[in-house]
Amino acid sequence: INLRLCKLRKWPDSPGLGFGLADSKKPPHMIGSIESNSPAAVTGLRFNDVIVEVNGKSVTDMERTKVQKLIAEAVTKK
Repeated sequence: INLRLCKLRKWPDSPGLGFGLADSKKPPHMIGSIESNSPAAVTGLRFNDVIVEVNGKSVTDMERTKVQKLIAEAVTKK
């Protein structure tokens, strides 16, 4: 297994982080899309990367909606 740490930060002029989850409702949750020239792209996030943690919380066994909520909270966090 090859693990990489990608720390994403929202840019002031960007509405989000620039990625979308794949359509799977069950873990593992993977990256399904990446916008070019976005925080996700610049940080090195890749299509099909598996998300294991969001803001220090493990998401390996978490439902998709909870993962989405954690990501949304991270984006709006000041």
